[in-house]
Amino acid sequence: MLRHGRPLRERKDGGLSDGVFAIAITLLVLDISVPARGFQDLWARIAGLVLLLAALAPRVAAFGFLAVSMAAIMLPARRGAVGR
Repeated sequence: MLRHGRPLRERKDGGLSDGVFAIAITLLVLDISVPARGFQDLWARIAGLVLLLAALAPRVAAFGFLAVSMAAIMLPARRGAVGR
């Protein structure tokens, strides 16, 4: 494959190294560390996350419904059947 007249090297480990780099940068940016309190209140934190996810579920469902609806509306346009 040519790009700007130069052949591209095909590397099998390119995706893996990119993924490792992305995870490392994400951890550095988010500054994720082990909590100072340890894991004493781990289950309380997990319960809080479950409640948060449960509160977000209706929004995710509404967005999914809108996405599927828009796909169904746009399907005839992709096939070229609009205005026929």
